[in-house]
Amino acid sequence: MSKPEPAAPNTEPRTQLWAANLVTLARGLAFDCGIERSFKLTPGGFDAERFLLSFATVAERAWRQEAVAGLLRLGLPAAAADAVGAALQAAKFLHFGYENPQGVVGLKVYLEFDPQHSDLIHRSYKWRPGTEAFAIDDYRRVAKRGAPALPGAAAPFVHAVDGFVEIASHIAPEDYFRLEITRIGGGRRSFDLRLYDAGIRLADAAALLGPVALFCGCGPAYAKLMRERGHATFGHVAGGLGPDDSPYLTAYYGAEALQ
Repeated sequence: MSKPEPAAPNTEPRTQLWAANLVTLARGLAFDCGIERSFKLTPGGFDAERFLLSFATVAERAWRQEAVAGLLRLGLPAAAADAVGAALQAAKFLHFGYENPQGVVGLKVYLEFDPQHSDLIHRSYKWRPGTEAFAIDDYRRVAKRGAPALPGAAAPFVHAVDGFVEIASHIAPEDYFRLEITRIGGGRRSFDLRLYDAGIRLADAAALLGPVALFCGCGPAYAKLMRERGHATFGHVAGGLGPDDSPYLTAYYGAEALQ
């Protein structure tokens, strides 16, 4: 299933190889692959070098073995490989994630399961190449509406989350889709709220995201991104408290076919 190596999404030269290799692996495994970009706001930080690659799984054992072998080449810790391979048997979709906060590359694999069989929608494995440490997060669908709790978070974060919850309140009940995220072993409390069905652009959320960017000290970088990509469809928003209890907000946008 090998294909010509595609160009990677825009990244700094020193980390471009990891992004390119992740894209190459997805291209080799998938007949059709989608890409969705995002940016993450944290106090003192702004990471816009992020993307998700998404594609359907294949039932054959050889395909699963190829997927795990490719992830091992990208630094997936050996201790996680067997669990990823076993979970692939039940997964309907696979997602590869790339991030580069402050020049430190992070890679992720998300296994997506059939929502008709369980409220566990995703299980993710996240690692930094060159280390043996990894984190496991579970993403479970919840029917309840209302604002997720952000204890101790600064007012701009709380206001933004309340605003996104208000936008989501206009989505039909059958299309409402919210995930609660928990880290195995503790250390993370967060949510993911889908807004595709709200029909808004990234720029339409500027009144919510802009104050967070200013509070985080990344106003100019955020403004540049909005000028360049504000027309893109807003996909979903994630937020909460990280392992260090620091608040964060991540905006996903512009889902499209990987060219």
